[in-house]
Amino acid sequence: MKVFLKKTVPRLGKAGEEVLVKNGYARNFLIPQKIAVAIKDSNLKILERQKIVIFEEKRIASEKALEIAKKLKGVLLEFSLKANPSGKLFGSITSKNIVDELVKQDVHLDRKCLDLTTPLKEVGQYSVDVVLTDEIVEKIRVVVTIEKTEETKETSSTKKTEATKETSSTKKTEATKETSSTKKTEATKETSSTKKTEETKPVKKTTAKKTTKKETKPVKKTTAKKTTKKGK
Repeated sequence: MKVFLKKTVPRLGKAGEEVLVKNGYARNFLIPQKIAVAIKDSNLKILERQKIVIFEEKRIASEKALEIAKKLKGVLLEFSLKANPSGKLFGSITSKNIVDELVKQDVHLDRKCLDLTTPLKEVGQYSVDVVLTDEIVEKIRVVVTIEKTEETKETSSTKKTEATKETSSTKKTEATKETSSTKKTEATKETSSTKKTEETKPVKKTTAKKTTKKETKPVKKTTAKKTTKKGK
């Protein structure tokens, strides 16, 4: 049977196209679900008008999809969930969570646009397809992490404090070593300079003063001879 598709059917055709299908598939599924209409001579003109309407709707939808696609460029959604000590998450991220988060970024989508068959239940980074139209498909990145509890925050803070202390202590030790090394170097330089200075000083020759001793000649004592006059 030849039918006119009012909606796009995967692996069958797009809305506005005429396709040939089995009678049972058309009568039992496509026509009752108002997905397609049987083509007859009596409804050709009606179907032509419907085709024009469908193409106009597709044009408008494409324009809107392109605007949304621009907003989705480079979008990164981050979700944090609680987890047990082993890292297993409590809960999951569903298409509803993603759509609600996109609304916060002024992007309004139908959940059916998300190609997410199963919820995200593990920590990691995911790429999710957003099917805006048959021709326009955009990707968004979704990151799932473990929510930090107060205990985790304290542990992280303690680690940072300890790391800071270790770094500070290391810096002080290195500074002390450098100062000690500098002092030793300066002391060595001063000692070496002093020795060189002492070595280069001229040695003063000490000349012993000659002491000239005056020879004292012995003074001869002259005894006056007494002359005794003899009486005649």
